[in-house]
Amino acid sequence: QSYALEYGAPSFGTDASIEDILAPSDRYSYRRFNPICGGPQVILRNNGSNVLTSAMIEYGPAGGIKSSYSWTGNLGFMESEEVLLPANVIWGVTEGIFEVDVKTANGLVDEYTLNNLQRSNFTAPYIAPERFVVNLLTNNAPDENSWAIYDAAGNVVISRSGFAAATEYRDTIDLPQGCYRFVLEDLGKDGLSWWANPEGGTGFIRFRKADVGAVLKPFNADFGTNVTLWFTTGGALGLEENGIPEPELAIYPNPTQGNANLNITIGKPAELRIRIYNSVGQLVGEMTPGTHSALQLELPKEPAGLYFVHVAAGSFNKTIRWVVTR
Repeated sequence: QSYALEYGAPSFGTDASIEDILAPSDRYSYRRFNPICGGPQVILRNNGSNVLTSAMIEYGPAGGIKSSYSWTGNLGFMESEEVLLPANVIWGVTEGIFEVDVKTANGLVDEYTLNNLQRSNFTAPYIAPERFVVNLLTNNAPDENSWAIYDAAGNVVISRSGFAAATEYRDTIDLPQGCYRFVLEDLGKDGLSWWANPEGGTGFIRFRKADVGAVLKPFNADFGTNVTLWFTTGGALGLEENGIPEPELAIYPNPTQGNANLNITIGKPAELRIRIYNSVGQLVGEMTPGTHSALQLELPKEPAGLYFVHVAAGSFNKTIRWVVTR
């Protein structure tokens, strides 16, 4: 097959468009940037023959309070730019539709308005208490890790580095009401736990309640380069205020020479069902330990290798890798 494409000169002199909304968005390809509590990111493009030097952009939740931003720059025909909008977003609801609209271009009414408006589905950011604990267990390469909390303007509020290997840290954080971004970096680009690098050891990162120590927000330890979480404090009722932590499942140490600890947080009491499979999918172990949240995994008769531990409890189902050495 072949195709012939024919096109002429630009149809309009002044024509700016919002090509995409990177954040807030629930699109899978933008999951590392979302959800956010401030700093919406959009792609602005010039579709007109005139150089685009300014645009007035209006944004906010559909049906809610909108904000405006006056962009200035220099975009030629069909050139685009990623624009970071100010963080003064008033969400109002936990989820909904986010709108971004070009109101004027080069100080004029846009000649083609059908591409001015873009919409995205959004989920409001995670809500943390004003006082909580950042709980880090390092792996065997602690020099690769550091974490920091930034305010909405990008200023560092608090940061930590210089960790020891295989050591647990609990830093109590006090933050006034506002919008923040938590970032944990890994210079080795293999996270705190990676099954393909068993020598690196196993760590974890999570938020805990400051008073009773219950887990508020666990993070996936196999995160590669970094973990990023936008969150607010002092806001509306959040998951942690309901007393129901997000599900968490962790094996440590991992890898291990035979026995390992399995920690489970599922939020509500439920009977646990645990099955262990080898690398070819054969069932090699099974446990029904009631409602215990901490127990021992053992495979005394199985050879060294890669195993998969599947945990089911009520509606919760998850499988994680377990590397056994001998």
